[in-house]
Amino acid sequence: MSHAARNDSSPRHPISTASSSRPVPIARTQTVPASAASSTSTRTTQRFTMDPPSDSESNAGRPSEIGVVLAAARSHLPAAGADRLRALVRAGPDWDAVLRTARRHEVFPLLGHSLKALGAGAVPAPVLHRLQEWSYATAARNLFLSTELVRLLDGLRAQGVLGVPFKGPVLAAAAYGSPALRSFADLDVLVDVRDVPRARALLEREGYRPRLPAAGLRRLAYLQSECSCDYLREDGRVTVELHWGLMPRYFGFPLRLADVRDRLTSVSLGPTAVPSLGAEDLLLFLCLHGTKHRWASLKWICDVAELVGAQPALDWEAVGRRAAALGGERMLRLGLLLASDLLGARPPAGAAPPPDRAVRVLAAEVQATLFAPGGPFDSHPGAGNLFYLKAMTSGWRRARYCLHVATIPTPEDWERLPLPANLAVLYYPLHGLRFLGRIGRGASRRSSP
Repeated sequence: MSHAARNDSSPRHPISTASSSRPVPIARTQTVPASAASSTSTRTTQRFTMDPPSDSESNAGRPSEIGVVLAAARSHLPAAGADRLRALVRAGPDWDAVLRTARRHEVFPLLGHSLKALGAGAVPAPVLHRLQEWSYATAARNLFLSTELVRLLDGLRAQGVLGVPFKGPVLAAAAYGSPALRSFADLDVLVDVRDVPRARALLEREGYRPRLPAAGLRRLAYLQSECSCDYLREDGRVTVELHWGLMPRYFGFPLRLADVRDRLTSVSLGPTAVPSLGAEDLLLFLCLHGTKHRWASLKWICDVAELVGAQPALDWEAVGRRAAALGGERMLRLGLLLASDLLGARPPAGAAPPPDRAVRVLAAEVQATLFAPGGPFDSHPGAGNLFYLKAMTSGWRRARYCLHVATIPTPEDWERLPLPANLAVLYYPLHGLRFLGRIGRGASRRSSP
């Protein structure tokens, strides 16, 4: 990720000691505002800028509506960025298209925040009113989810289980400086694999029900494939993703709590400090996660840009070492390049590894489909598998990934063809046949004129 230095020396939300009545086994602490609704106005100066990409860069040739979204998708709008956004607004974009794009990519809180900063009269009042309604609903929802997260973490702690939230409210606080500026729908909590039974029991006592095959080969296949299980609260208002790993095993990055525990920090959600991944581990995870999903949402690129901007003390050497150890250097560089090209987020010169040709090819593929009507998933079958293989740098990881994808059944297999438990073993050959058929259809589509 190439990022230019910010003009001042203080971080967006500096490291300090968070107040909490409960001890948290962590090393460093980040403090964020207590109120999700009001914290957007309590910004401090920033160390790094997110410079607006020039017209000669990746935004050239894009519809003005997409230009508005890209120019506004940031928590802090520097003077040059405000001028560019103001010019795009004056050009009279199709505001319905702007709002649709922002909703689809889940960046409407940032859009409303930046457009409001342009001042009265700059944006049509109905547009601001709709964005304000969405943003208020998001802030209320996020506050509700944050409160539930703290309650569940307290319950886990009482059972002797360390739960480490990531994404959701913790990412919003650590990267954006406010839970109101990032939308999220569920809660992700990482626990040690040995603590999964106790964590599951706690969630079920609290009224959560797992979306997990009951037993037998289905459950075995699921556990071989995945690193988490969804739990839905009985009233349907909250989903918790209980993780025993940060990435599925077959992606070749078996990051578990034991791998990151010594580097945990904390983030304040209101008056309570909750554990969080260290900034370096969080950045690496965001780049792996975005690549896994082909960077289909602008929100994921914003996450990378905002985290880099919010954490001027990032240990870039440590990030590079960990990425190299995992074989994720290309994925790290891809996330940083997208944040730079689309959002102007540039770290200090020489701090991050430069993108190579393979990374630039992947970035061009992402940008070609990011705002397309069907996104990256409106493509030939197997395109996601091929994208991920191109993002890998290790031959044995590619082989492991292909073997797993070709042989291990998935929930989609179970949904397409429900079989009785005594015939569940047939899912393995059936999955292989479906996989070969998908690859064949993809080859046919690519060869057709």
